[in-house]
Amino acid sequence: MDVLVDDLKMIPISEENSATAKSKYNFDLTKIQHDVEEVIKYSQRFSCDVNAREIIQDWLHAKEKFISKFKGNLICQLPEMITFQLDEKSKKRRVQGFADYIFTHYNNEELTEFLYELNVEDFYNNKTSKNYLIGLTGEKNIPKNFKVVKAFKFFIKNKKLLKELQDKASQIIQENCIKGYLCLSVHPLDYLSASENTHNWRSCHALNGEYRAGNLNYMMDQSTIICYLRSEKEEKLPHFPKSVPWNSKKWRVWIHFSTFQDMIFLGRQYPFSCATGIEYIKDKLLPLNGFDSWPKFYNTIISEVKDQESNTTFHFEKHIPIGKFLKPLNQLVQNGDMTWHYNDVLYSSCYKPLYSFRMKKINLTSPFEDAEQSLYIDMVNDDTSFEIGHRCKCPICNEFYIGASDKMCCDHCRQKYNLYSNDDYVECDCCGLLIPEEESYYLVQSDNHVCAYCYNTELAQCHSCGVRDFSGHFIYDSERDIHLCSHCAAIEAKKAIKKFKEE
Repeated sequence: MDVLVDDLKMIPISEENSATAKSKYNFDLTKIQHDVEEVIKYSQRFSCDVNAREIIQDWLHAKEKFISKFKGNLICQLPEMITFQLDEKSKKRRVQGFADYIFTHYNNEELTEFLYELNVEDFYNNKTSKNYLIGLTGEKNIPKNFKVVKAFKFFIKNKKLLKELQDKASQIIQENCIKGYLCLSVHPLDYLSASENTHNWRSCHALNGEYRAGNLNYMMDQSTIICYLRSEKEEKLPHFPKSVPWNSKKWRVWIHFSTFQDMIFLGRQYPFSCATGIEYIKDKLLPLNGFDSWPKFYNTIISEVKDQESNTTFHFEKHIPIGKFLKPLNQLVQNGDMTWHYNDVLYSSCYKPLYSFRMKKINLTSPFEDAEQSLYIDMVNDDTSFEIGHRCKCPICNEFYIGASDKMCCDHCRQKYNLYSNDDYVECDCCGLLIPEEESYYLVQSDNHVCAYCYNTELAQCHSCGVRDFSGHFIYDSERDIHLCSHCAAIEAKKAIKKFKEE
């Protein structure tokens, strides 16, 4: 059911008002509105016109306090390029993901086993720290101090495939350290591109994702800003038009501020967790942009108590310790009405949210010593709370609110203009990307769908008929270094038998 937009007095974006805003701020509202409209229309494949005037006005009002702290700017960037190093969990996850890729695509059990047995630091140092015996009888012996990437030759005979997998492994090793510029932003295009990048990662907030409308809800609230590590140059992002190049995010995290801006929660980090990035946020980005001091991040969540006398554990809803009190997480943090974002702080089962309290640093001169002592005073208000996300108007009619997580328009406009009518999505069974079914490739033999990229780069191809599928569904002829589908393999077998009989 559609809900009408409240009757609000809005300041229209005219050339005159845009010029006034430009003198007050360091950005052009007219250009921002145009770019947002272009991105929404292109990414959602709308056949009708898009008008984001009121969305931009609501966004400007919602983010006014942040823009003021940014001194009229929308993006604050540390001047020097910094380096992120992956944490141990992220390193292990990437190595195991590579091993799974090899097993899925090439059915190479021994190389997969080697990568799972391998010490994670051995992989990233590209040198074995001990002997590795692979196989049921240990027939593959990888000696100590042997180059890990070079050891692939013991498991792969195909020279072309060997080089391909060695190159992929080398790339993973090199990406252990990721360089870029660290930014805080309230720019509308950064909300829209939160999960759009050229670095091979995505989340449900991609512009073809299950929670794409949530990007606009984050854009509309008074709580959420985005922090990210970007490439040096703007690029053509996957669901952005060529006319709107933008920052490609190597890493990002949502930062949610409480109503008094005296407490923050961090959303889940993508595509990896990085202690270095969190320290930069705490020590540099926030203090340099008028947010006082945030000495420490916590992740303590209390949801059980053990009675020592009876040795009984009592479980209850999650609570956050604030000062001397415990506050239920679902009361401290709430979603805005009619919002469609995925709230990691409240709902994620794989992320324990980090939070911090605003502290004020004061210097006191001791009467007994000739030195100043620094103290931090807790600035948290007893009534602090979070409202994450805010409802967003339909960018087509500006009359109703967006009413679904996977659509960027109201139900009225969707029906009126026949939008999303053929928008049945499937997940790529190779990389996991969510894509419209009509844009996917159906693999008959394995009964899977894959995206265009995986179809052209990640699948094996029958040497005879040219059909593509996962390598596990083909017969591999090692002598000729070719794959054959079962149908073509059977034909070749019949020909071989016939030829043998004739001879």
